[in-house]
Amino acid sequence: MRKRVFIALLIILLIIIISAIAWVILSGKTNFFTGNVVQSKCKNITITPVEVTNSTPGNFSVILFRKGSSEEIGGVKLIFFDEKFNATSSADVKDNITAFQNISILVVNVNVPDPNKIIAMPYFLDENGNEQFCETSLPFEF
Repeated sequence: MRKRVFIALLIILLIIIISAIAWVILSGKTNFFTGNVVQSKCKNITITPVEVTNSTPGNFSVILFRKGSSEEIGGVKLIFFDEKFNATSSADVKDNITAFQNISILVVNVNVPDPNKIIAMPYFLDENGNEQFCETSLPFEF
């Protein structure tokens, strides 16, 4: 009788351990295939504005420079800010920017009254075509 109880408890313990291992593996893979893959790609990619000029009222010429790996990106979101970091305008550059080269972009209809900062946020596209943004961007003052 004691032997049967011991075996039953051992089987229940093994089922709990196997379930816990499966849960850890599956939850780790779910997390791995979402945000962690994007952020691991982002570690080697930096896109910075090197020059921003106000060409005409509300229109800006922006020169971006990409450092890091040459892995293809989905694009770059440019966000304009004022002195108090109020952002009401952004532009989307839906092109891959070649590593170690400048690219010049004209951004029209910027709706920030007196912008003096810009952030360039590179992003990748996931398997559904959704933008997955890198968290490595710093503001550039102009």
